[in-house]
Amino acid sequence: MKKYLTMVVAVLAVAAVALPAYAFEVSWGGVFRTRIISDNYFSGTDSPNVPTVSAQPNVPNWYAAYNDTVVSYTASTTKGKFVPNQTGANYNLKGYSPKSSDHYNRIDTRARFYMYVTASENLRVVTRYEIGDVTWGDTASGGEVHADGRIVEVKNCFIQFNVPQTPVQATVGVQGIALLHSFLIDNDYSAAVLSANLNPVKVQLGYIGAQNEDAFHQSNDINDIYLNVDYNNGPFAATVVGFYQDGHNTTASVDPQNNIYCTQFPDTTTAAASGRASSILPGSFLASGLTAKNNNLFDLGIAMNYKLDWMNAYVNFLKNFGSVDLYDGTTKYSMDYKGWLLDAGGNAFYGPYTFSLQGFYATGPDIDKTTGQLKDGANADWFVQPYGGTTVYTSELMGGGILDNNSPFHENYQWTSYGGVPSNLFGISLGAAWQALPTTKLSAAYWYFGNPNDVVSGYNTTTGKLKFDSSVGNEFDFYVTQDIVDGLKLDLVAAYMISGNAYSMYNNDPNPYELGARIQWSF
Repeated sequence: MKKYLTMVVAVLAVAAVALPAYAFEVSWGGVFRTRIISDNYFSGTDSPNVPTVSAQPNVPNWYAAYNDTVVSYTASTTKGKFVPNQTGANYNLKGYSPKSSDHYNRIDTRARFYMYVTASENLRVVTRYEIGDVTWGDTASGGEVHADGRIVEVKNCFIQFNVPQTPVQATVGVQGIALLHSFLIDNDYSAAVLSANLNPVKVQLGYIGAQNEDAFHQSNDINDIYLNVDYNNGPFAATVVGFYQDGHNTTASVDPQNNIYCTQFPDTTTAAASGRASSILPGSFLASGLTAKNNNLFDLGIAMNYKLDWMNAYVNFLKNFGSVDLYDGTTKYSMDYKGWLLDAGGNAFYGPYTFSLQGFYATGPDIDKTTGQLKDGANADWFVQPYGGTTVYTSELMGGGILDNNSPFHENYQWTSYGGVPSNLFGISLGAAWQALPTTKLSAAYWYFGNPNDVVSGYNTTTGKLKFDSSVGNEFDFYVTQDIVDGLKLDLVAAYMISGNAYSMYNNDPNPYELGARIQWSF
């Protein structure tokens, strides 16, 4: 028996050597994290039952709608007036329903697994899976007693190969794409990308299928084409990118709601806007029920970076071009995209210390001081991103931060921050970090946020007029980062904001704050 077994093993060994080399290698990576989060007073009011104002003199219908639990909008008969005309209840407190508490506390766990199937240096397939977020104690996400969670997502699934006899590499499938340091887009997309490394220049040409809900019709499709050129030589690096979005007959980008990242908010109205982008829903400074045609957005971006051993500095600039036709029934309003964003900053390194200065400026809408809505005949002067684009992390409360959780935005979307599009918002920051021990880092940052254009900040019952302001607030962030073992890190987070009048459209804004911690291991 042993003789025959030895012969079989020998034959298989010879066959394995003689057959063509189709063997492949499988490798794994990933990220695990658990967070504990406590958000407080993000909505801009510590009393969700806002007093009724609809009986007050001259109060606009849309503003009364936010303050009354159930409202009845009336359609405007004035040409060009972008005012709501919907009947029904409205979510109002920065994503929270009118009756919700203004405290958000949870613990959650998430794991991402990356699998690389590599045939050679010329060919591989990459898949990335996500388990979670599993909220502790929550049945729907699998965090209650008995667990049995079924939330497993496919984040990426693409093939990557080198085109023979060329310097071109192709990546086809669902993949992560980030352009202009994440200020243009940074998300997972169904895409086909060609890239060529022509050192010191790298060229990337891509097509993104952002939305195709109906394969038989194109009116609700969103298709993107972009060209990105990177230059990197010594301490200097630069990027030029052109991005075209054919939004067909959707309200992608022009609707200030449809890029708000709100899956962690219990506001299904906003979530629906984020998911479909076909018509403008109630709640923004544009009229509800508006539809669109000929939605064409073009973005031109430029970035420059300079880096030495003791410092680095950078500047990013994005400009919106193009136009969209909005329709209120048969009435047509043509709008040009004219927004822009500027971001700049730098860091200085001195021994165990790091000092930073940074800021950004994103243009906003031209709001009528009487109606509190977009002015008649106004263009899309507010900065917009392509559909699905997300922004870089900045501060902890307003900018996503380490905990990557809820971020506030104006109830009427007259300004927005991280997770949506940083629009009608500027911020400037001073920060410092100290590597106190090889395994311990302490850091802190101060941010001031304001609005380039005034926003509705309240209602004066004496004068019967809306209030306007441009001061969002002063934010203070504190962090402790501790290496535990084998790359496992613990982050402790505390953030506090002294809110300004423009933080919300309610009087007497309280000061929001966040406390939390995160353990994370990248492997």
